[in-house]
Amino acid sequence: MTKAETTTDFEATLKVAEDIISRKNQDGSVVLMKMNDSELFYKIDGIAAEVWHQIEASVSLKDIMSELTSKHQCPENELAADVDKFAQELLRLDMVSLP
Repeated sequence: MTKAETTTDFEATLKVAEDIISRKNQDGSVVLMKMNDSELFYKIDGIAAEVWHQIEASVSLKDIMSELTSKHQCPENELAADVDKFAQELLRLDMVSLP
């Protein structure tokens, strides 16, 4: 999947929902919880945790992709597909929104 084939607008900056609490653990993983559904937790790690921290800092997906491709040795199209899938899942779970 190339960036042109992704469903997420990489020019967009995702906004973290107000009811989301996140906590970074010592091992680099991040635990996410929706305040209105405190029985449900999500744990993310690796590149997903890096993407989450950038989303929290209001960095555009385009700039997140640029940073990740310079930092990690992986094909850009695979990275774009993974970031797209993660962004779509966050949107589906109402953990983030588009401005």
